[in-house]
Amino acid sequence: MIAPFATGRRPLVAALLLLALLLPAPAHAGWPEREAATTRLHAGSFLVASRDLQDPNFRRSVVLLVEVSDQGATGLILNRPTKVPFAEAIPEIDALKRLGINLYLGGPVARYRVGLLVRSPKPLPENHARHLFGQVYFSDRLATLLRLVQAVPKGVTLHAYAGHAGWAPGQLESEIRRGGWHVVAGDAATCFDTEPSEMWPALIERAEPRAILTRLMVPRPLPWGRRP
Repeated sequence: MIAPFATGRRPLVAALLLLALLLPAPAHAGWPEREAATTRLHAGSFLVASRDLQDPNFRRSVVLLVEVSDQGATGLILNRPTKVPFAEAIPEIDALKRLGINLYLGGPVARYRVGLLVRSPKPLPENHARHLFGQVYFSDRLATLLRLVQAVPKGVTLHAYAGHAGWAPGQLESEIRRGGWHVVAGDAATCFDTEPSEMWPALIERAEPRAILTRLMVPRPLPWGRRP
């Protein structure tokens, strides 16, 4: 027979049980949440690597999806800055030297190609750039690069990425179901204003919250069933 809780402990136990019921389940806890995440995949979403993802290409990474279709998905790793000047990537374009920016490592695929992430208060032409959300656009077109670097408009911010991340049809969905990624809404502040070293720690806390109960420091087991 299970001994009843001690009378003096009942209010504490009831409060803890109520707190556990009110807290949202961790994002990695169940299959339904992972299945629902795959339906939210679209250009402009962030992929946040789970704490358990150990692939060195993506460990503790934040990826911005720039294209999602029946052909698969493509994205840019946002938090892999390098010390390589953008001007060295395409030395034929002298105007790049005026930008004074370094490349980011966008992913393990096609590192010889450069993609641009642009924050522009004015809409960019559809034939030059793909609108992701808000004032944020993506382009891998040389014409767009040339147009922007000739005279960078006021208020425009550019980030340049060497390479990208890519997934075959169904591959990314499978990785999400296995718990490798969390899907959260993208935002310009994370892309352009957050230090790369701070991106993953901030987003993983939002995407994978830990229950408060697991953080309680209990010095010794409570004497359940024992009367004081």
